[in-house]
Amino acid sequence: MASDGNGGVYVVWDDLRNGNSPNDDVYAQHLNAAGEALWTPGGKSICSMPFEQNGGLVKVSGGNVYINWMDLRNGSVGIYYQVLNAAGETQLADNGVRVFWGLSGDTPKGQYQILPRSNDILVVWQDTRYANDGYRIYYQIVDTDGNPLFTESGLPATNSVSATQEAPHAVVTPDDHFAIVWVDSRNGNPNVYAQLLSPTGERLWGDNGMKMTLAEPLSQKAPKISYFNDSFYIAWAGWDEVNPNDYYFHVYGQRIQNGNKLWGEDGVMVSALEPNELVDECTVFALIDDMYVWHRVHTATSAQTIWVKRMAPDGSTPAGWSESGLQASNISDWIVQLLPVAERTPEGIFVMWKDMRDDYIFNYYGQHISRDGERMWDEAGVSLADRGREQEHPAITSTGTGIAFAWCENIAGMHDIAAHKYSYSGMPLWDDLGYFVVQKDSTQSHPTLVSFAGNGMAIAWTEYMAIDSDIYYNYINADGSLVHPGGGVVLTAAAKAQYEPLAVVLGDNAYIVWADGVSSGKTEILGLYMQKISNESVSNPQGGLSPMAGLNLKQNYPNPFNPNTNIALDMPKARSLDSEYLQCQRSIGQTALQR
Repeated sequence: MASDGNGGVYVVWDDLRNGNSPNDDVYAQHLNAAGEALWTPGGKSICSMPFEQNGGLVKVSGGNVYINWMDLRNGSVGIYYQVLNAAGETQLADNGVRVFWGLSGDTPKGQYQILPRSNDILVVWQDTRYANDGYRIYYQIVDTDGNPLFTESGLPATNSVSATQEAPHAVVTPDDHFAIVWVDSRNGNPNVYAQLLSPTGERLWGDNGMKMTLAEPLSQKAPKISYFNDSFYIAWAGWDEVNPNDYYFHVYGQRIQNGNKLWGEDGVMVSALEPNELVDECTVFALIDDMYVWHRVHTATSAQTIWVKRMAPDGSTPAGWSESGLQASNISDWIVQLLPVAERTPEGIFVMWKDMRDDYIFNYYGQHISRDGERMWDEAGVSLADRGREQEHPAITSTGTGIAFAWCENIAGMHDIAAHKYSYSGMPLWDDLGYFVVQKDSTQSHPTLVSFAGNGMAIAWTEYMAIDSDIYYNYINADGSLVHPGGGVVLTAAAKAQYEPLAVVLGDNAYIVWADGVSSGKTEILGLYMQKISNESVSNPQGGLSPMAGLNLKQNYPNPFNPNTNIALDMPKARSLDSEYLQCQRSIGQTALQR
């Protein structure tokens, strides 16, 4: 309130008459000394724009009434104001004039994707700038010089649906169209929607996208999309009522061609289980072409396993595949397998997962599965690099000569990053346990790994050398050696924190996107930033280990002062070798190795 100088007051308040919160509006009234309303009965509308306006303040100066308020009409917080004369007539534009507007929405970590097109880069993300109305899915195309094709902050995949959209996943077609799937709560329950966009960003499946099912299940989640044989393949987990009030997730799929659903209005169940097995919970994690990958929990035994299944063009099960899919590993004892990731290979797909077998420590196992539904490596799966420590945050890339992968290795409570490469036939190409990319007294996390045409690679990660994390990168040559030994190169060390890089290759360059808090104040607000790096790796078209001119001694692990350590080395040919170590007093200790 503010005095009018004659015993009366000007009053301003938040008002919900035009809809429930968060659609608060700002109203005001002039009361004389007798308490009589002098302006519009019920109060005068100062601002009734969409979304929330509240926290109005009022001052009187020079015979005018000044009112300002917090305003979310643009999705992020701004400050607006209006001026009225004593008669209540507005002096400025309807609904006020903006004093300040700041971006308070951000991009949640892990909710973005980067994809190469023919001559530019597509970025898709979940955006909270209109949080009052609901999170939305945005996209941007960036040319090879770093220029955005669309407006600076990107374009939304749909019009507003006044509900949250999240978990986006996208794919690019050979002619540079791109399609996005996401989880959408516009009808109350989270269901999967999809949108197809032209090379220049026009919406082709309606302004609000295409709903994947005619039915309205209580929940759908984890959508994935691929493009294969002129069709879009889509995967999601649907929550089914198996028994009265007893719900479980199962994996579903759909094939879309020319905007038409080919597997019925509601798709088909991919994780096709026997009636007594429907209490097993299945959640999709990857979709490569027409091959679906999911995690299955057997409710009777609590076993957790990884499954793969290829789908025929008509939605049936192809010859050679079981209706329930193929378990990636044939072990049947007490099993805990989690969080699969997958990558296309010339013969099918490579699947990598966390596995707790033998020692109750999560290490990564892998399997190469053909399109005919055969396990091409050991039937139980292959332990990829087990040093007896927890591993997480994997990244995979397919090269011309094999499959390469990186992961975080937990050493004394801090992560270091290691990498390895296997031939498609299942032979390790870089020693038995691979090599460390970075190993120092700080934590590294969330590596991203991409390959160039000559079998060299680029790798980037989040580096916690300081209070705020930064992004580092390096190159891995075809033989597993590093272009920049000793901890990598700074990609960005801007103020505030940077997180979770993702990379793609276009031509002979790599493009890296990450979540960046550089614009944050006291509250962290994450935007997406992007950088381009050239290829500095050494090619090896033949794909084997590069010849060595002499002995190559590698970094020991663990490092630096542990009671036990391992030392790896390469020699150009077999020969006898004596190795000795020195004690701190520089005297010769004992012979450590003879071979």
